[in-house]
Amino acid sequence: MKIFKEFVTGSVRHTADIIELSEIAYKATIANGEAMYMSVYDFTEDYVKYAKEKKSVAGYHGTVSISKLFFDIDLGTGTTSMCLNKARNLVDELINGWDLEPQYIQPWFSGKGFHIITPDFFGFGIGDDVPDKVKNTLTHYFKDIDPVVYDTIRLLRMGNSKHEKSGLFKIPLTITELMSFTYAEIQELASEKRHDPKFIVNWSGFIPDNEDKIIEKPTYETPKHTASFEKTSVDSTCYMTCCQKMYNQGPVKGERHTTLLRLGSWLKRTGMTEHVAVKILLEWGEGEISDPNTTFGREEISKIMKNVYDKGYTYWCNDELMSKHCEEKCVYYQNRENHIAFKNNEQVSNEFIDWFTGFNYDDSVDIGTFCGSHLPWWANPKELIVVSGDSGAGKSAFMQNLMLHSGLRTAYYQMEMGEELDRLRFNKMYFQMDDEQLRDHFTGMSREELIKSQKIFDNIYFKSAAPSIDFIKKEVAMFEPQIIVIDTMDMINSKARSRLDQQRDIIIKLKRLAIEADSIVFAVAHKTKSSSDVHSDFYNNSNNAIAGDGAIFQKADKILFVTTPRGQSSRERLIVSSKNRNEGLLNQKMTFVGEKMLYTPAQ
Repeated sequence: MKIFKEFVTGSVRHTADIIELSEIAYKATIANGEAMYMSVYDFTEDYVKYAKEKKSVAGYHGTVSISKLFFDIDLGTGTTSMCLNKARNLVDELINGWDLEPQYIQPWFSGKGFHIITPDFFGFGIGDDVPDKVKNTLTHYFKDIDPVVYDTIRLLRMGNSKHEKSGLFKIPLTITELMSFTYAEIQELASEKRHDPKFIVNWSGFIPDNEDKIIEKPTYETPKHTASFEKTSVDSTCYMTCCQKMYNQGPVKGERHTTLLRLGSWLKRTGMTEHVAVKILLEWGEGEISDPNTTFGREEISKIMKNVYDKGYTYWCNDELMSKHCEEKCVYYQNRENHIAFKNNEQVSNEFIDWFTGFNYDDSVDIGTFCGSHLPWWANPKELIVVSGDSGAGKSAFMQNLMLHSGLRTAYYQMEMGEELDRLRFNKMYFQMDDEQLRDHFTGMSREELIKSQKIFDNIYFKSAAPSIDFIKKEVAMFEPQIIVIDTMDMINSKARSRLDQQRDIIIKLKRLAIEADSIVFAVAHKTKSSSDVHSDFYNNSNNAIAGDGAIFQKADKILFVTTPRGQSSRERLIVSSKNRNEGLLNQKMTFVGEKMLYTPAQ
């Protein structure tokens, strides 16, 4: 398919001169460095016909595509240093936040600001809605770019053409030049055109893989993919937030050496050369270096960087200094257990002895004793316990009794009944009364006394909505519960496509939630119909009894079943476990008094 663009020389304005893309190189040669502009988007012949008929391109809203994404960092009213840092930030984020290979990133100095050009790594396709999708998506993820560039008929300055105000040329830069040269050094390069075969790119084989991140409609959320090298008071952003915060706060006495090691490791991973890393960190330590009362100097920074680059020091999310600056918005936060360096035996041994000898059960729940066993059966922080059981066995009531028994601070996501009914059940089991007895008990109490009677549930925080795991993480971070109860697991929102994929996505994230929140996570799950019917030949309480994906059994640390060996009409319940990573299995009889929602150990 032929691609057409508007080509303009001289002052920037629309001329309706629409030509084939293949002709633009020839036109540019004739222009010989004069200010040149061409369309941001790729057009079909419809654009040619429209321009001829209207003698203008104004008002065109037809089919377009975009083969290259243009990120415009405008100098505006800011300083040249700020503008350069924004361009550096963007390249850093494209490489490390979006996993773009450096060969697919082409920085340009525009004559005043910067243009960063990449292939279309989202996959916007073709259509009359492409400009809206491009604008909505790029302005959502990247905060420092000029959104005007993405209007349908927008023109952008071409390479090696002169900026009419600065008198400098728009020239290509290598990533190393962008990251290491000063603005003045780049200006000096731009005093003449820059033709070099190394700047010729071929992105024809590039395949986009971010279609699921395209934003169809405008969003007013905070941009999610931005980063900052610049030392400012602005919040650090989402790529390795810990290192940004360490960089932004500057040298801290007592931590300068350890901080430099981590910043050097960070810069090395972003693709910086040792020379560039030294230059950036000299700027970082400038205030300390110029202080005559400190021994901190250029030689120390250079020596530390040499060690980092020669010996390959790496630090990840488990590092004490980096974890001190950790934030949930970091792109590595959800997967930070995957970014942990190998530990030698000495490190592991010391950490194990500290953990084991210092462990107490203050934040754990002894389910064994609760069920009437003479042996403990512990649920501990960082563990995911899946609770399933026969239909009508009272799984939710079992969890409610366990919450009251524990007395621990609990985030309770209850999504199968109304809040009033849920609270009624708590009252019945606590006071050990049926509906009529409870009503008599409350009769004659003043409203103040009634409210006071509910203080017994102060440790439980209730919510009846069905959020996503990511949203749950943000909510529980506010009050740090010791227990998180999800009732039921299949009510959690997931963006995965099929039902099995959703279950797999949810269980993986629940396990991650337990580790990151340092909490016990209980997730209530349904059994399959056949395995739940005590009269069926397929009745069982094994790993394949839980409805859904096998990942539920694999990811859970412990699995409990609340069963009805004599059927729902009987009060007898059998609490059995089919999995426990660290202790024996549980098999304990209990009595369920349905009218009082009360579980007690069997006599």
